[in-house]
Amino acid sequence: MTTIWHPNPICVDPAQRLPVYGPSDLIHIADDRWFWDFAPVIDVTGATYREGDAEYWLALTAPASDDPDHRHFIASLAVLQFSAGTWNYVGDLQLRDTHPGNREWAGMAVVNEKKLIAYFTSAGLRDTPGSGYQQRLWAATVSQSALEHPESCLEWTQVDEVVSADEGPYLIADQAAGEPGLINAFRDPFLVSDSGADYVVFSASSAQVDSKWNGCIGLAKRDELSGRWEHLAPLIQSEGTSTELERAHIIRIDDLYYLFWSTPSYTFSPEVSGPTGLYGAVSDCIDGGYRLLNDSGLVVANPASRPSQDYSWYVTQDLRVQGFVDLPRKGTAIEEQAWFAGTASVPFSLRLDGDRTRLEFFR
Repeated sequence: MTTIWHPNPICVDPAQRLPVYGPSDLIHIADDRWFWDFAPVIDVTGATYREGDAEYWLALTAPASDDPDHRHFIASLAVLQFSAGTWNYVGDLQLRDTHPGNREWAGMAVVNEKKLIAYFTSAGLRDTPGSGYQQRLWAATVSQSALEHPESCLEWTQVDEVVSADEGPYLIADQAAGEPGLINAFRDPFLVSDSGADYVVFSASSAQVDSKWNGCIGLAKRDELSGRWEHLAPLIQSEGTSTELERAHIIRIDDLYYLFWSTPSYTFSPEVSGPTGLYGAVSDCIDGGYRLLNDSGLVVANPASRPSQDYSWYVTQDLRVQGFVDLPRKGTAIEEQAWFAGTASVPFSLRLDGDRTRLEFFR
């Protein structure tokens, strides 16, 4: 059963606010590169994949420039190591020739039987580099050794489109031009395995809603015999609330399924006026019946004085939350272009109690 996210005002409890960052909190991973949309590489249990003391993560990356908005048109997926509080850039996955797009958008990866399976968004069209908002869900497989030497590993196999928008109740994301918050979505695949079955969760735009605030979270299940992915009913559907429910992912805690997503303030309808934040819902079943967390769905919001400080949060199975620093200061459009941070944010933790959540900070 699909849960409807109705256009109700979202009230922010001060305890849901992140702290304001100081200069020492902004630690750049590489001086000449930006990183955003972090997601851990996971194993088949959903836990963050480790080798020794190091965790492996993926993030989108692009060379730093004077135009941070341009990063979306040249993005690729990078491999990162996280150990002892320090991020290390390992290199870019060589995915560009595996899909029909001209760059990659957000995704994730799973390690299974010495193989690395990357699920990601193919964005744009290959023959028109640097443009286009076309989006397709893609998967490709390579040796697990790509985590240590990503730029030398080109032998991708089992390269396939996962599911397409025209097979489900979604708008096709095929626009050549657009503006933030108003382009159709069909992106951000996340794999979750449960009771022997594989599911993929993704962000989409509903074709069943008579409103431009029609963001939704889709779900597909892989048939065990054919291997084909089949659309199931959307998990969350906005009917006049927001155009973007991004980076959706599911973790299982104490026989409950927690679904999280990120939504920026500029995608809410005028009657909602919600903050940029991490949102979520919980269910007894993976495939529907989700209840919004904290009544409105809001889990975490940026500081009131820094409304765009962080974005694109990911909740790991051990309830650590990792986002990226977007705009650590508020200013004019020109000033904010120069202030874009593009690095890992300060992690924090969540405490879950049924449909209630609480933030816990490591410092």
